[in-house]
Amino acid sequence: MSRARALLTEAGWYDRDGDGFADRDGEALRVEILTQAGSRSGELFLQRYQETLAQAGVKLEPRYLAWPALLERVRARDFDGVFKVWVVPIESDPHQRWHSDQVGTDTANETSFSDPKVDRVIESYGAELDDERRGALSRELQRRLYAEQAYLYGVKVPHKFGASLRLRNVRVGPIDPGYRIRDWYFAE
Repeated sequence: MSRARALLTEAGWYDRDGDGFADRDGEALRVEILTQAGSRSGELFLQRYQETLAQAGVKLEPRYLAWPALLERVRARDFDGVFKVWVVPIESDPHQRWHSDQVGTDTANETSFSDPKVDRVIESYGAELDDERRGALSRELQRRLYAEQAYLYGVKVPHKFGASLRLRNVRVGPIDPGYRIRDWYFAE
């Protein structure tokens, strides 16, 4: 937390009034995060995140909204942050979520994320047919997204599944859904 506080201080945010929260020009540093009302995972995550941010001097203000109101705010890009459950398929097209040509459109690029390096990786990924090279481009994309903190991935819900002993080439991995069904085949 000392690094976070140092970065905030460097940016002009520090606790001037002794209340434990960074402030500047008489305004406390507040971050509003939206989540769906009634979402137990959202509530638990935001409570824990609120505690963590408070240690850095940031005041988190959770907003619990009905699903239609939440979607309206997200579509209007009217938020500091949003907690939603998101299950990403093992292979998906990153273009609509991360490419800058999707900013301002009604697509999955809800954060209006834009980065020329990410655009180039996505374009290469879309044109690549070799699985190894696609994998390398996917990892490069993830490294860049992590560096830019376009999203904060905070929750990974564990799950189990079963498979017939007749199935061959079943491998599991940490990325949802945790398997690649197109590699499976039945034993003769």
